Amino acid sequence: PMEVMSSGPAGLRVDTGTYKLVYFSFGFEAINSQSDRNLAMDRVLAWLQGQDLPVLSITKSDNDDPVAPGALLTYTLVVDNAGEAAAGGVTITDTMPGETEFARAEAGGSLVGDEVQWTGLAVNAGKSLTVTFAVTVSDALPDGAILTNAAYGVTSAEGASAVGSPVTTTVRVSAPVLSITKSDSDNPVAPGALLTYTLVVNGDTL
Repeated sequence: PMEVMSSGPAGLRVDTGTYKLVYFSFGFEAINSQSDRNLAMDRVLAWLQGQDLPVLSITKSDNDDPVAPGALLTYTLVVDNAGEAAAGGVTITDTMPGETEFARAEAGGSLVGDEVQWTGLAVNAGKSLTVTFAVTVSDALPDGAILTNAAYGVTSAEGASAVGSPVTTTVRVSAPVLSITKSDSDNPVAPGALLTYTLVVNGDTL
């Protein structure tokens, strides 16, 4: 018997037992993100071929935006498996952003050349995996500088892979907080006498 599965207004999947058909009710180019287009196509191909395969995607966020020069900046990467099978032999790579220095990586990650890498991981079907690493931002960066972390992705032994969208972080130099007070040496003071003023800025006497 023919099986028709609806995805709402987005499209249909048809399985007659002899052939399978996937219909989108929109142009495929309407999916703006290349990674989202790749994810959709991987899922379609896996269903058409009758295979239970992992379907991976990867996203990343930063913990502080803006960030101060010389501060620690932590990136969090999340790998999702939207497929029907577990992903084994999973490798996550993330190229270090410029003007930063590697600080640490959690969950077994390490710096190899200019890449932070995690290897030998697994992500079960319908599950996700989270890893983090931290960098120290150059203390020479000016206010308004932009850190861009763009080259990161995930692969698996089954062939499933994905790349993520760039993450940008703004460098913000905080203005110093100043306070000033003043006092006089004599009050009242006699005509012709010496009057001394003392100014104190942030607790330091001038």
